Amino acid sequence: HVLNVHETCGECHDSRDVSEAWTANGGHATSGTYFDDVHGQAIVNGGLVVSADCVVCHGGHDILAAGDPESRLSGRNVENTCGQCHAGVLADYKKSVHHAVRAEDEETISATCTNCHPTHEAQRVTPDFLAGLSSTCSDCHQDQARTFRDSYHGRISSFGYGEPVASCADCHGFHGIVSADDPESKVHPANLIETCGQCHAGAHANFVSFQVHGDFHTPDDNAYVYWIRVAMEGLLLFVFVFGGIHATLWLVRSLLAREWKVRAAHKKIKGARHVRRWSGMYIGLHAAMMSSVTICGLTGLPLHFADRPWSVSIMRLLGGPGTAGLLHRVAAIVMTVTFVVYIVQIAYRLLVRREKGLFSGPNTMLPRKQDFLDLFGMLKWFVGLGERPKFDRWTYWEKFDYWAVFWGMVIIGGSGVLLWFPVAGTRFMPGWMLNAAAVVHGHEALLALGFLFTIHLFNGHLRPDKFPVDLLFYTGRMTEDEFKHERPKEYERAVADGTLEKLFDREPRRVRTIMGLVVSGITVGLGLMMLWVMIATMLI
Repeated sequence: HVLNVHETCGECHDSRDVSEAWTANGGHATSGTYFDDVHGQAIVNGGLVVSADCVVCHGGHDILAAGDPESRLSGRNVENTCGQCHAGVLADYKKSVHHAVRAEDEETISATCTNCHPTHEAQRVTPDFLAGLSSTCSDCHQDQARTFRDSYHGRISSFGYGEPVASCADCHGFHGIVSADDPESKVHPANLIETCGQCHAGAHANFVSFQVHGDFHTPDDNAYVYWIRVAMEGLLLFVFVFGGIHATLWLVRSLLAREWKVRAAHKKIKGARHVRRWSGMYIGLHAAMMSSVTICGLTGLPLHFADRPWSVSIMRLLGGPGTAGLLHRVAAIVMTVTFVVYIVQIAYRLLVRREKGLFSGPNTMLPRKQDFLDLFGMLKWFVGLGERPKFDRWTYWEKFDYWAVFWGMVIIGGSGVLLWFPVAGTRFMPGWMLNAAAVVHGHEALLALGFLFTIHLFNGHLRPDKFPVDLLFYTGRMTEDEFKHERPKEYERAVADGTLEKLFDREPRRVRTIMGLVVSGITVGLGLMMLWVMIATMLI
């Protein structure tokens, strides 16, 4: 009887000795997995007598090995075996390209029922099942699966849970998949707006021209996106090579000059007067930018490296792709507001207060001839061919970091907005701009995070005369001796024009110093963790 046959077959197929011998001759190892199968659960747990049991699939007295052409489970017969119960599915399947290929040549490998729903392992169509379809389809469609896994849909689906996201079947269909050239295909050009519109309300012609399976490692699919990718990788290489050489030479020269003694000497001065360098607003803006960038990095890196095991663990800690995406967007808004506030206060200083020196003179953040002279002077000092330059209000590396924020906000911010609102954005531009935005957003994020937690971190905190942390970023102050050492030109000018006394401020409160150390430790720790996973992922 259908409710008992699994026990009858299990007398042999649950026996270790018999099942091992049977496996060696091409049979299945055990009937145990059947109880986890949707059919087995229906019979054993629900008593559903119309569900498939052993005899329905394997036969009664005419059981043959699955590899036998006459077996009910052979490639050419399994569709009819399953079709005994799934008649509607069989009708759809017989219209598909998979069936057409197999019908034309039985020797041709093409998907049939058990390729997607493995024997004894068939599962209900759950979100996890759908998320895993790309792995199932990749057994045959390896190139398409590779490019899909590089897309946003593929990366989200690799986590196996979270927000609903398009899988292979959502775009191509399930059992009745036909060639993309067929007018009935869901991915035929005439049907793409409707197909994409299932998830993306308001989809239009520009939007659906986005290349889901684009491979941009060659110019074949889209030369524009390819060359954008090459340019971004060239920028990455230039920044890290030049910045890395600069930081390494600086470290070596500082160690030879025993510059850690400068830091120690400054610490020993008790009752030292302090100079105000940053206002409270700038401390707040820096803190907001620092925290928002860190959160964007923590929530974005797992998605960028979604094929790595560690990304799944971090994504789970974050609460899944939905929560991570929300945190990412909130942090992006904070970052944007911070940037806008800074621009507004610059405009206020220029237009309302009529402040001079914003675009010229020693206080400007614009590059000056002196900055290039200082750069060459530092390079000469690095190799022992000159004295260390005397710096003014701003150094050339600080200006580089400053303008990098403007570049990053335009590139990361612009591409991020387009990826956030793809349907609206592509009303004014071609669909391949979404591909370009994805490339730019990912590469610029790696550049920003890598630069911030290596070169920027060294310049600001880890060089010997600042190690382990420069509290200026949290207190806005430095001692008078530090001021003399780091900004001798500005100090001399302040003495000469009598403005030095106006720069002095009270000593930072101890609680702010402690908070600075704690915040710095947390941020640097998270940053170094992100840096480690980036380097490890790209090297392994």
